[in-house]
Amino acid sequence: MIRIWWKSSSRSAGNGGGCAEITSLPGRFPLRDGKNRCGGHPVASRSLSSMFIESVEADASDLR
Repeated sequence: MIRIWWKSSSRSAGNGGGCAEITSLPGRFPLRDGKNRCGGHPVASRSLSSMFIESVEADASDLR
């Protein structure tokens, strides 16, 4: 059995699940809704997840 450690955003309000949560597995990048932890967990490849993170960071820099 593999133990998975989920991480919340450092910008989460600390309200017990206001953000998406991520974890890392070999070659995969699972996500889950912090408000619905028992719901489905979409899984993306590492390359797709890297493109997503880069896109979010680029959008965030546009807001500064």
